[in-house]
Amino acid sequence: MVNLQIKRFAAVAAALDLESESFTEQRVYNTSFHTREDITAVLPSIHHPDPEEQPWILLRPWLPLIMESQGISPESVHEIRLPSTFLTILESTFRSGLSLGRVNRDDMRDLVSYFPMKSANGCDIVALLQGQKILARLDTCSLKDAIIGQGPIKNISDICARLATSARGTKGLRDLREGKPGYPCSLFLFPWRDEIRTELEYRVFCPPGTRIAAISQYRWHQPWYHHDASTHDQLEIATKLVHGCEELYDQIIKHAGDERDEVTENGFVFDVVEIPQTHEVQLLELNCFGAMTGCGACLFHWIKDAEILYGLREGVKVRVTI
Repeated sequence: MVNLQIKRFAAVAAALDLESESFTEQRVYNTSFHTREDITAVLPSIHHPDPEEQPWILLRPWLPLIMESQGISPESVHEIRLPSTFLTILESTFRSGLSLGRVNRDDMRDLVSYFPMKSANGCDIVALLQGQKILARLDTCSLKDAIIGQGPIKNISDICARLATSARGTKGLRDLREGKPGYPCSLFLFPWRDEIRTELEYRVFCPPGTRIAAISQYRWHQPWYHHDASTHDQLEIATKLVHGCEELYDQIIKHAGDERDEVTENGFVFDVVEIPQTHEVQLLELNCFGAMTGCGACLFHWIKDAEILYGLREGVKVRVTI
């Protein structure tokens, strides 16, 4: 059963205004990084593992499924192994950039000079960037939070600037190096797709031991893409969204293979993009599940909506704002 829950955008905007006026982080929507005490207080009978105890959810194991879902040929995706010297300079550049409010010119020059010129399969990176529009994504996470750079990647300097100004990117690389020593720190280059836009994305919550419990529009701080559709059409769109996500869920579990028990036991979150003309949904990425993780709850609140997100309510709750 699909339950479409509409949050009035006036309430969402008010939470954002309060954050701006008080210079404090709003804690009404898109919460994350809660304490164990927070979540245990509302769900005491559920085991809540520390994020460090959960298995890594990296891009690499799910890449074949993501490419298949989006209709991307394997030949058009390129892996770049980032060397340790580059990563050391990147960490230093990120720290100095925080204090300066910009990327130092000398640091940028060093980053570019140590950036690999060849992909893992020997493709010339400069030639590749000159020939097509490209999206760059780390194995650990996307670079959506990068302060510098929007749209397709133009050149190697553009890649370095985004890496150096992405807090989640630098943290992900740091955690990977510390948590999995010797594991390659990789950047993946994908063909740029104009139809992948945040206003068309959704976050799907799959708690431990069950299937999909909730779905939220990803760009939670703006009205829903379908806000001007009729009530009947909105419910039909939400129903198609849930059905598409359930099909992807089955594909994810099948793709997990021998790891499926571990995946379902820990739960996970996955992001999708909707193709508005057909309402087809395509897989973008997977994330760890849980109130203590850095995974944002979008239009939900990990604590106030804990019973929904952890699958203790019947049906799939689809939350949008209008």
